[in-house]
Amino acid sequence: MRFRYFLLLLAVGFTARTAGTSAQMPTCPEETLVDHYYQDCVLPPLGYGDTCPLFKTENKRITFLYSPSKYVLEQGTGQNGRKWSCDSLLFKTQPCWPVWLPANYDGKTWSQSIVSQKVNCSSLSCNPLPTSCDQCIDDGAPAPYVATGQCCP
Repeated sequence: MRFRYFLLLLAVGFTARTAGTSAQMPTCPEETLVDHYYQDCVLPPLGYGDTCPLFKTENKRITFLYSPSKYVLEQGTGQNGRKWSCDSLLFKTQPCWPVWLPANYDGKTWSQSIVSQKVNCSSLSCNPLPTSCDQCIDDGAPAPYVATGQCCP
């Protein structure tokens, strides 16, 4: 008798889980990338600096269920740096693009922060050249971007 009861519970539980996963709830707010722009740079010739600026923007539409859509233009900066190796006199480019942190929604405000980046340049004892830029670090505090709207009535 216990075995049949266990099978019945197992069948009911399996059916309930299957039914629950088939329904798709709308995501709110919905984030859509409308347009984006990246501006890369070429490092200057030797003797004219070891970095150059990077720039990135994203235009997003934030769609709420019970409020009009909002458009958010996010911007961040970064740097390319000259990365040297002790094994070679050739350099590589170290890109440090801005970082888009995960978006948050607290029930009325959608927000996302962008952290601009820069290269960290330090001396190499094995290379006759003065510095090597081989690490990305934050360049200031995160810049917050927000849109307000309702997902529930």
